[in-house]
Order: sequence, then structure tokens, then C-alpha cells
Amino acid sequence: MKKLYTLILISVLSLGLAKAQAPIFFSEYIEGSSNNKALEIHNPTDAVVSLDDYQIAQSNNGDGWEYYHTFPTGASIEAGGVWVILNNGTSETLFLEADADEFLAYPSVAHHNGNDARGIIYIIGTDTTLLDVIGIPDSDDYWDVAGVSEATSEQTLVRKNHILTGNTDWAAAAGTNAKDSEWMVYDQNFFDSLGVHTYIPIVDVATINLTGAGDATTIETDKGTLQITAEVLPADASDKSLEWSVSDNTLATVTADGLVSAINDGVVTV
Repeated sequence: MKKLYTLILISVLSLGLAKAQAPIFFSEYIEGSSNNKALEIHNPTDAVVSLDDYQIAQSNNGDGWEYYHTFPTGASIEAGGVWVILNNGTSETLFLEADADEFLAYPSVAHHNGNDARGIIYIIGTDTTLLDVIGIPDSDDYWDVAGVSEATSEQTLVRKNHILTGNTDWAAAAGTNAKDSEWMVYDQNFFDSLGVHTYIPIVDVATINLTGAGDATTIETDKGTLQITAEVLPADASDKSLEWSVSDNTLATVTADGLVSAINDGVVTV
């Protein structure tokens, strides 16, 4: 009897783990010309995720969450994989029906315009949890993304590869420029990356080594210049962009490519 009790307990625990909420999120959003439209959802975990308890909430022209997309029975996303929902009016030259997980006729979750919000929700019993969102359900604006005006209209949004979870704060996810946004904005009818989303972790900059031309550290001539080069390490750092500056602009200036020009005698730090 003790052995039977142990087996039943293990079975219940296993069932509970299978039902645990996973951090799936939108990895691509396409609102192209005509009906060239699609949504992609990514599973960033190392386990298969059943979509039985997930839905996509939909708004229409800022009317709030009023429609809900239910996934096909038994639908799941492989570990590290994606789920592609394709508008059935999408041109075959852009993406094939056979490569989509759902190919939907009107009306559907993939018949969105740039002012129709979408959200991934997880439902257990009477509890509903919003996991990720594109847009604001109570607004009929076309939303800016990464500093691009009305980027949710007639363009493609691709989630940056280091993102591991959804974001229910649309303003934070959209960002104000290409650097602070969670999304990259591509031209209309960009379908090239649909169907694949790969996690690429951020590699932080550890060191920046500055070297003057000829190993010089001073400018000897009156009003002279010195070209400074920068080595950013490690070599595979995710963001190797530089912003040049000098400690005292009354003594010297520096250009965007590291050319230092002397103004007056003195010592400055670049």
C-alpha cells in the first residue's frame, strides 16, 4: 500500500508541472500590404509547451479586449520553437501556407491592422494572466516602436534575440529608440525571419582600449590633431557602438570617429 501511495503522488506532481505557466511571447508581428499579415509566438524554454491554457486577446480599433483566439486542440510549441499564425490572404511569394501552424480566414487574430492590440493570456480556472502585449487595447493609435513613427502599421516587428520573456508594459517594450526597444522594425512585407527565432544572449563590453596614432598621447603642435582608435573587448560584444567625449571642451574637441583637436594648452581625458 505504501508503494502504491508513492506512485500516485509522483503522478500528481508530474501533472502539475505540465500545467505550469511558461513565458511564451510574441517574437514577430507582421502588418504588411493588403492581407500580408502574421503573428509568431516563441517558446524560450527547454521543454515543449502545450497551448491548451493559452489564448490571444484581441482588440479592434481601441475597443478593448473583446475577441479571443483559441489554439487548435493539442497545439504545442517545441522547446526553443515558434508557432506561426498566417493570414490566409498572404502572398505565397512571401510565406507558404504549409510553413504556418495556422492559416486563418477572416475574421481571425491574423486580420489585424496597425491599431489592433494583441495579447497572450494564460487561463487557469477563473484566473487570467496577461503574459505579453503588442499595442494598447483601449487606444486606436498606430503605435511608435523603436523611435519609428506608426511602426505597427505597414511594417514588420521582430523581437530582439536576447529577450527571454514577454512584457505587459507596451511603452517599455516599444521603447523610444532602436537601442532601448525590445523590437527591431523592418520594412513592409518583410517575412524573411518568420518561422525561426533564436535566442542570442547579450555579451557585455568588458574593456575599451584607446590608442593614439603612433602610440602618441599628446598633441605637440599648436592647434594640432590626434586620431584615437578604440578596441572594444570582447570582440563578440553585442553593442560595440561608441560615444566620444573629452573632459574639457575648452581645451579640446573630439569627433564622432575619434579625431581629437587641440584648442588650448592643457590636459584632457578622452
